[in-house]
Amino acid sequence: MTQVGKKGVNWTEQRLEMLRSLWLTPISARAIAEKINSTGSSFSRLAIIGKAHHLALPLKKDMESRTARPRRAA
Repeated sequence: MTQVGKKGVNWTEQRLEMLRSLWLTPISARAIAEKINSTGSSFSRLAIIGKAHHLALPLKKDMESRTARPRRAA
């Protein structure tokens, strides 16, 4: 089954499986988009996050961008 987005970009079963498996890794949503886009699509970082939310995938708590920045002292 193929789902068509607003701009005509298709979420194929192959791309959905890639999203499900990559989402569980510690890479960022941007990196996931780049890997999925290598299959000939053009999904944005926000499209990846939105689809993950729609699929009820767990929240990504250990994003590289969050852990790379030290916290400021109060």
